[in-house]
Amino acid sequence: MPYNVSTCLMQGLSQLGIRHAFGVSGGGIAHLYDGILHSELEMSHFRHESGAVFAAAEAYFANQEPVVVFVTTGPGIINSLNALMAAKTEGAKLIFLSGCTGASQRGRGAIQETSHLTTPQSSIFSPSEFFDFALRVESGSELPTLMQQLSVGLSQSQGFIAHVSLPMDLQGAFCEPMDFKLSICHSSIGISDEIAEKGAALLTQDKFAVWVGFGARKASEEIKVLVERTQARVFCTPRAKGIFPENHEYFVGVTGMGGHDEVDVFNRDYRPDWILVLGTRLGESSCFWQKNMEPKKGFIHVDIDSRAFGVGFNQCYTMGIQADIKVFLQQLLAKLPPQSSFANSSPTFNNLRAFATSTNWEQQVFEADSPPQVSLLMAALQEFVINKTDAIIMAECGNAFAWTNHYLRFDLPNRYRVSTFYGSMGHFGAGVVGAAKVHHDKAFTVIGDGSMLMQHEVHTAVNYRLPAVWIVLNDAGYGLCEMGLKAMELKADETSFEEVDFVQYANSLGAKGYTVNSNADIQPAVLAALHASGPFIIDVKIMNTNEKSPFMGRIESLKQQAKGAQSNVPAWGLNEDKKCRE
Repeated sequence: MPYNVSTCLMQGLSQLGIRHAFGVSGGGIAHLYDGILHSELEMSHFRHESGAVFAAAEAYFANQEPVVVFVTTGPGIINSLNALMAAKTEGAKLIFLSGCTGASQRGRGAIQETSHLTTPQSSIFSPSEFFDFALRVESGSELPTLMQQLSVGLSQSQGFIAHVSLPMDLQGAFCEPMDFKLSICHSSIGISDEIAEKGAALLTQDKFAVWVGFGARKASEEIKVLVERTQARVFCTPRAKGIFPENHEYFVGVTGMGGHDEVDVFNRDYRPDWILVLGTRLGESSCFWQKNMEPKKGFIHVDIDSRAFGVGFNQCYTMGIQADIKVFLQQLLAKLPPQSSFANSSPTFNNLRAFATSTNWEQQVFEADSPPQVSLLMAALQEFVINKTDAIIMAECGNAFAWTNHYLRFDLPNRYRVSTFYGSMGHFGAGVVGAAKVHHDKAFTVIGDGSMLMQHEVHTAVNYRLPAVWIVLNDAGYGLCEMGLKAMELKADETSFEEVDFVQYANSLGAKGYTVNSNADIQPAVLAALHASGPFIIDVKIMNTNEKSPFMGRIESLKQQAKGAQSNVPAWGLNEDKKCRE
């Protein structure tokens, strides 16, 4: 292997524990690309830079290992920005490698020139909204220091997106082998005994509920111990499904888009004094900022990021505690009495969730020849995929996410992935490829046809024989956009398009597929996907279904925002039609 800057950089990244590199090649990174091929990193070549970044982010969440993304100069970098924003807001850990124009060629009209003359510098080559760390390497002697900085960044508990850019004339330059020792940042932030005692006193004396967010995913065991000791009731945000078991007797339901009315019933009839919020921004998708979610006395909000405190419910008292949630709960549990009569024990809230009934497929009642019901499809996913395999389930933004969030149940963390804050279309159309690459089982995504057409990484999955499954809700248009515009009494023109045959599309790329034209097709389609040895597309024709999506809470929130008023919608979106869930 030649010793140049690119190969030495790859040696260093391998020492950091990175095993995978996703990206798209180009002339501006010729030596960098060659360095990856000569390294221990396993390369996956994608069809578009944004697809590579989406896939890398979901690979990280699938196995908690950072991933390298490589792109060429100019459009290679710019094409990545949307997905990089998604990765940053989701809290992924990625090392983004790019090329840039060498000093002697800058300003001379080089092809895809990437320099201060042609490319935004502050947002791309400096720490910014996209990157936690950024460096344009100008000498091989910088690599040991760079490795130390990356090592510290990756060891932190929160996400870390780094951009390392190499000029073309440096990538192949000779470089001595590096000799460096990795550094680690121990960032387990705790709290003082005084704060722990104060929190324990409040939660012992007053009635409280627990609101679990995605940021609490590493504290699943501590949350369960806290809840079972105090008998507090639990609800979670969509991204936090499974962190606390959804079949637990103290679990009330999911909040936000596609959430459950039972949360509203609980907060109306058994309004707690405090709500202990763990690891969520309390953004619109998590709660629609509904007034009926406000506790009597206030929120005790724990997060590693203090910017989350007090912004979601800005008219309600918030006691913000900046801490690692796992460490905080360990300290709190040490202060709580092991045996005590907590205020939560009375009155007892009976879990009323209709969807908590048996999901045994044999008990499902449906008309076989009727157009496919999405709720029935969800029951099949629950029975055959979630309950019987270790597959990851992902949901694209829009109606697909509303259906999965509302109907599917998880008892373990890290099996369900959605992007609710940024919510880019196409995220999981490509992200499922990254998850399938590193996960020990299949990865499924439920996705709308509009989002499906935004990414073409099925071909990447075919190329690497990956066990990725796309379940396409095919309504021949942007169904959610049409539904939302009509609900807001606005014009909904141009939201439909010509129907796509996704099975034919799959076959043209070398994948397999199954068309679901009726309820009778649902079970065999899901089983066929489970038994497939490579990528698989299930094309679910829902053009003629009359089922209502459990998404209306979002529409009501938009109406309130358009009026300039804070949303005060009393339910999560299914009161309009209870039969939709039943």
